[in-house]
Formats: sequence, structure tokens, C-alpha cells
Amino acid sequence: MVYCIWEDTEKACQLDGAVGVRAVLSSRDLAEASMMLLPRATRFAVMSAEEGAADVQDACDEFDRCGVDYRVEALSYGQPYGDAIISAAKKGYSAVILPYFELSAGGVDMGESKGDTAIIAVGEGEPVKGALATFCVDAQALSSDTARLFERFLSGDGEARSIEGRYYRLCVSESVKECFDADVEGAGERFSVTVTE
Repeated sequence: MVYCIWEDTEKACQLDGAVGVRAVLSSRDLAEASMMLLPRATRFAVMSAEEGAADVQDACDEFDRCGVDYRVEALSYGQPYGDAIISAAKKGYSAVILPYFELSAGGVDMGESKGDTAIIAVGEGEPVKGALATFCVDAQALSSDTARLFERFLSGDGEARSIEGRYYRLCVSESVKECFDADVEGAGERFSVTVTE
């Protein structure tokens, strides 16, 4: 069996005797990207869907390490992220991190707060509407490596090994970045960045 995974809900280690390709994106990556894109931001919020915020602990550790002001905000599973963003904007956050693409389908209308609070989100293939930046799955790279691994697997190549890689690209909105004077070049030193319309 050869697998291709880009969700944390399914663990590759549970697939006995299988090899595959798994896209990896930690909450630390989102924290780093938000600070690189917005070097002058003063307050960050990171959304968590787990009690105790264990799902975003890596982001919290990175914010602590960098000495920036941040808070964890609870986000209920299935809650439209627009509700959470508008709530966070009212609290005066410079940026809000949304680490779940399952929660980003509802769209968002920031209204008057659009110029005050940046959104850093995780999507699947397309940038999240209204976000400054979205980590999108690089489907071409993911499928290409899966196909190569499948060929090795079928040929009985004993060197066929699972791959955990950064199969995400950071899509920065051209129209939204102007509102925040985002440092796209700075983020490009650490991440694969694509500027979108």
C-alpha cells in the first residue's frame, strides 16, 4: 500500500507495512510565517480546537522564544472562521493564525477591521478568501513524489521509504498585502512563496 496524506488526522505509522508521502505543516511554521510577513506586528492570536491548546503548542513555543505578545483563542470544530476572526479583530490583535483548513470554508467579511487584523491560514489547494497568506498544499509536488514512490514500491525496491516533507507553499494575497505592508521577500527566505491576486 502506498499512501498520500496531508491531514494530521490520519497517522502514517498506523498503516502497517505501507510506505507513502505525507505533507507536514506545524503550528510553528505558521507562527514563523506570521512574524516574518508582519515584522512590526505587536499582538498575535492563534486559534486552537483542543482543550489545553496542545494542537498549537509549537506556535506558542515559537512566540515565547521570540518574546512576542500572543494569546490562544478557542475555536470550536466546524465554527466558521469568520466569526473567530471578527471576534479577534475586536480584541485588537495584529494577526490571527488559523491552523485548520477544515474550519476555513465559511469565508470571511472583515468589514472595517480588514486593515487592522491580518489572517494567516491553512488551506488545501486555493488561498483562503480574505486572508493575507494561506499555506496551500502543493498538490503537484505531492502527487509527483507519490508516483515516484509507487514505482519504487511496485518494482520491489527495498529502498522505498516514506517521505515527510514540507509540501506546502505560502500564497500571499497581492491585494491584501498592501494593507499590511507585508514583508514577502523576508518570508521567502524561509518558505516557498507565491503571490496571488
